[in-house]
Amino acid sequence: MRQAGRPPPAAPDEALRFVLDYAQARGGAWERRDDTTLLLLPDAVQADLDLPEELTVTADPEAAREEGAVLLIHGHPIVDRAASAALNRADVGFSRMAWPASMPPSATELVLRARAALGVDHGKLDATGTPPVEAHLPVLRVGAMVSYSASLEDRFQEREEVWIDARACLPLEAPVRAHVASRSLEAGIDPARPMLDCDLPAALAAAHTLIEGRALARRAELSGQARAAREEELRRAATYYATALESIAARAATAPQERRGLLASQAEVTITERDRRLAEIEERFEPRHEIQPFRLHLVAVPALSVPVSVRRGDRAFPLTLTWVPGGVGFLPLRCPHCGDSSPLVAGRDRLGCRTCIPRPAVEPAPTAPRQEHPQGSSEDRASKVAARSQEPQRPVAPARSPARSGGQPPAGKPRRATRPAKATNGSVSHGTGDERLFKLGAKVATAFWDAAALGCRWRGKATAPHSPMSVLARLYGTQGPFRAIGVPPDAHPLDMIVRETQPHPTSPHTTSGLLATSAGSFFYTLRWQVVQGDPLVGEALPHLCADGALVAASSLPTIVARELLNPPPPRTPLDPVETQVWEETVASMGLSFVLRCLAQWCQIRAATGTESHAPDVMAAAIVERARARAGLRPSTPGQSRLWSPDASSIQAARADIDRLIGTPDARPW
Repeated sequence: MRQAGRPPPAAPDEALRFVLDYAQARGGAWERRDDTTLLLLPDAVQADLDLPEELTVTADPEAAREEGAVLLIHGHPIVDRAASAALNRADVGFSRMAWPASMPPSATELVLRARAALGVDHGKLDATGTPPVEAHLPVLRVGAMVSYSASLEDRFQEREEVWIDARACLPLEAPVRAHVASRSLEAGIDPARPMLDCDLPAALAAAHTLIEGRALARRAELSGQARAAREEELRRAATYYATALESIAARAATAPQERRGLLASQAEVTITERDRRLAEIEERFEPRHEIQPFRLHLVAVPALSVPVSVRRGDRAFPLTLTWVPGGVGFLPLRCPHCGDSSPLVAGRDRLGCRTCIPRPAVEPAPTAPRQEHPQGSSEDRASKVAARSQEPQRPVAPARSPARSGGQPPAGKPRRATRPAKATNGSVSHGTGDERLFKLGAKVATAFWDAAALGCRWRGKATAPHSPMSVLARLYGTQGPFRAIGVPPDAHPLDMIVRETQPHPTSPHTTSGLLATSAGSFFYTLRWQVVQGDPLVGEALPHLCADGALVAASSLPTIVARELLNPPPPRTPLDPVETQVWEETVASMGLSFVLRCLAQWCQIRAATGTESHAPDVMAAAIVERARARAGLRPSTPGQSRLWSPDASSIQAARADIDRLIGTPDARPW
């Protein structure tokens, strides 16, 4: 007999293995007999699972039929009761990672690494002479089972897990999370090294906020997939009652006077019954979700607490950094003054961040007279934009800057557009063709962002027809360029930098750079082409794009991903196909992908021959084509959409679209 506490051998089926593991962890025992397993249960497990003391189980249908054993497969009540009992008992514990045997870097080397990885605006990190302190970083691991209900019949369960830095109450970045999850853990507390101070209630609240946000996004996706079935059932019910009311009205028109009162009462009852039935259908398809936490672990991760000072002139502000070995590096910082996660700034009298130390208005320094260009220099343009942003009639509160871990530098002093040091193939470029193209790209980018910053109309000849940019203009007007690259609505532009322009003989050219705003700096890429001598902008992206491929919104910096996955509602109404595309893809694929889908639909709608396809079929075909062109995978690979249109209908719609506007590879977006 195998005693509890020893791991069982691999069971032939996952459900059977789960029940055996659960019983063993609760003091039960089991013994293998050919194709069946004898399971002995203690009193507590018998009560939880409503089973006798001795039970023969199997995962083989033949053995269950011949030997009379209980067939434990997914969906069996015993498996469900064991899962519910495990969730109700929860998994709470404390563990620690083994301390690494390698020697940590010196204090001087750590400060040099911190300058390269973190940095402080207007300040310099210096060593204090105090050696780093070995301590454990408290990491909170929270797991929850989320139950979704898209309708009364369609229910789902998914597992969510978050890792939180219990000191800063910030989610762990991917390198730290992978580092912790891949290491073996030991039970108990390390008596030789202290634990860094943490705020567990605040960390739990941050974990709940993250899980709740994910659950709401997932629920919206599921409810969008169920919308077709809901609308179809509402349509059938409305048609049925409309037919009944028409029949009653027709009979009342030819009925004798004494029967008309009866028919009128019958019509009132039918209307009441119709309203009740429609409300019942609405309630049946109302989306819901429920979060059931089942895991709460506090993991002690080896770290070094590095005291440094931030110097600005003759002033020095103390700061403590946290360095995690194993190739992880320094953890993000909270503002020591207000607790925000914005980049730090060394102020005149304290150390803060861009949220609590707003950027002051700077008077431009007088310069020597020089020859003026007809369009003005970049410094002049930056001064005009900055002055406009400080006008009293348009006050804007300072916004949060993007995290430095996203790879976007903070807003700096106005700079000129600089030529690329190398050509696209890596060699130094000396050709006059590349030089002219760069100048033209810089001119296009400058005019584009100047018009957007000043709130001017940038549509018309400056925008390619049937392009994402034309759709963006219709949805958001002059604010469209900022929505396209993830700039928060409450931020205002300060300066623009052009980094490089890459030529493409068969697809639009790309001009990339940085847009400095009050919320930090944001990458941009403009895709443009010359048509009949005029440069036309077709797309603005928040990342580099050379061949039409998109970067998943979730892989972009946090502030950019948040704006692209939760854009403001369009200012103009959408037709049924556009509504279907928007509601099913914007929260998972982002605004850049949705704009490509809607641009494709604009070109399709301008042609004829697609009226035979239902809106959901046409939307599914457009999304598939756009995803293939953009090089993006589905947000949930291997999981098909609920109530999705028939595959043959989608293929027929795709064939019609290819006939009308060409294959996806033939389009620039």
